[in-house]
Amino acid sequence: MYCTNCGKKNTDNSMFCIECGTKLVPTTNALTNIENRKAQVFNNNINIAPSANFSSYNKPEKKIHFFPAILVLVFVIVIGLVGALGASNIFASKNGKRTIMIYMVGSNLESEYGAATSDLLEMSESGADFSNINLIVYTGGAKTWRTSAISNDENAIYEVNASGITKVSTYTKTKMGDSNTLLTFLNYAYDNYRAENYSLIFWDHGGGPIYGFGLDEYNSRDSLSINEIKAALGSSPFKNNQLDFIGFDACLMSSIETANALKDYTSYMIASEENEPGSGWNYKFLGHIKKDSTPKEIGMLIVDYYYSFYTDYGTNGITISLLDLNKVKDVEDSLNNLFSSIDGNLILDFSNISRTRNNSKTFGKSYSTSYDLVDLYDLADNMPSKYNELSKMLENSITEFVIYHKTDIDGAHGVSIYFPYDNKKSAVQAVSIFNTFNFAKNYYEFIKDFVSTLTGNRMYSWDTRNIMPLSKT
Repeated sequence: MYCTNCGKKNTDNSMFCIECGTKLVPTTNALTNIENRKAQVFNNNINIAPSANFSSYNKPEKKIHFFPAILVLVFVIVIGLVGALGASNIFASKNGKRTIMIYMVGSNLESEYGAATSDLLEMSESGADFSNINLIVYTGGAKTWRTSAISNDENAIYEVNASGITKVSTYTKTKMGDSNTLLTFLNYAYDNYRAENYSLIFWDHGGGPIYGFGLDEYNSRDSLSINEIKAALGSSPFKNNQLDFIGFDACLMSSIETANALKDYTSYMIASEENEPGSGWNYKFLGHIKKDSTPKEIGMLIVDYYYSFYTDYGTNGITISLLDLNKVKDVEDSLNNLFSSIDGNLILDFSNISRTRNNSKTFGKSYSTSYDLVDLYDLADNMPSKYNELSKMLENSITEFVIYHKTDIDGAHGVSIYFPYDNKKSAVQAVSIFNTFNFAKNYYEFIKDFVSTLTGNRMYSWDTRNIMPLSKT
């Protein structure tokens, strides 16, 4: 087909002109494939297990991969070159009502399945008011990009609009799991896309508070730890100018530890307790953001569009939450109060507490691995009756904290916490990582004592200075 703007001939399945970046009208067959790219994955109505990949036609599950992949039919959406290569700062000081930043670690989600390319197309076609919204994407971390508009030899920033994607800044290929890389993006967006409101979305795999976010294919699958994300935000312009919201289009990130780390930089967080199904977020929500939409209203849009998309196709195992980070301290205080009491009785109550932990709703668990994430409300609700009063206080604080939540999972109430139990081999390292969060000191003392009893080794005798990072293979 030929571009109506510049006349350049493109392949029939091209979505954007390789010469000028204008969005093309695809052939009938190509259009049908694009329209059905999400529908086909749900025809099998499968439940996604936390293995490396999943059996579907569309975007693979977003999460940290520990174990061998399930075979998947790969789709490819080809997008043409957009704009002049190597362009830098061509949208300097562009103003708008709001700027939405997306930190997109392509990983194998893009190199093997074209998932990032698919979502970029979805964003472009969302019907968003791009005269009112600056949509900026930082790309890297994939060995191969399924659109020729993005090179695997560099990191780059792109602007997304209804016409396609345009490269606005280029960087040498650097670690996507480095807090300085994230900081570079945050600084650029703030300096060059001034707006009244800013938001940040993380796109890739997720492994919860212990394993962090993202897998850079070029750098030994390096990820951003929660503390690295916090460090980048703390050095950015947003340390004094709070973001409207921070979202994770990634698995297992709706945890109290993550929320606590981000509470100084935003009032709202949107994330999933459980593994995300293959297509991740439904970016059509962008088309329903109004000029006067509040951060809470946008968060509710994200939750609604995510949940309704999967329920329309009969997909099970869905959970997504909008969290009020101004309420984190209340949850922390009630958590400390409950587990201070439990820790004081742990020698006598270890069997009861173990049973409670085992019976509470967990996330990201399969026959071969466990992230040891448990629903915090369900955990409190299952506590022995002697802790009823303190448990109810924790439950009440969680109810205030999780302000909007949709799920079809029994026992999922919107926010998880790390509680070592199944994955004993990683417990020492994981509890030590938890200690670096500077969160819920009494709860940390409890899980430290719990692991000591669980493994038969006292943690105070372990030299955590020499502990190697947890394996992600």
